[in-house]
Amino acid sequence: MSSELQAVESPRQTRRAAILWTVIVGVLATLVAAFSFRGQALVTAPPEASAPVTPPQGPVYTMVLPHDPPELPPGSHRDQVAVSCTICHSTRLVLNQPAFPQEKWTEVVHKMVAVYGAPIPPEEEPQLVEYLTSVRGR
Repeated sequence: MSSELQAVESPRQTRRAAILWTVIVGVLATLVAAFSFRGQALVTAPPEASAPVTPPQGPVYTMVLPHDPPELPPGSHRDQVAVSCTICHSTRLVLNQPAFPQEKWTEVVHKMVAVYGAPIPPEEEPQLVEYLTSVRGR
C-alpha cells in the first residue's frame, strides 16, 4: 500500500516542485530586469538626423493588376443578392460560403439585418435566402 501511495504522490510532488521553481525563476528574472533598468531612461529621444533623406531618382514603375471578381451564378433573385449583399461582401465571399440548408441561410440573412444593420427590407429576406439556397445550399 505504501508503494502505491508513493507512486501517486511522486508525480504530484514533481508538479509542485516544477511550479515552485517556475515561480522562483520568474521572481528572480523580474528583480534582475528591475535593477538593470534602474537609473536609465526607458524612453529615449530619436537620434538627430544628420542629413535630409532624398528620394531615389529615376523612373517609377507601376503595375496594375486586373480586378476580376467572379460573377454570381444565374438564378432567381440574383440581382437582389448582387445589390443587397455586395454592399458589404465581395461576390467571391458569397460564393465561398459552405453549402448550408435553407434554415441556416435564413438565420444568416436575418443576422446580417438584425446584428450588422444590412439595409434589406424584411420582405426581401426570403428572396435572398431562396437564391443563396439554390446556389450554395444543400
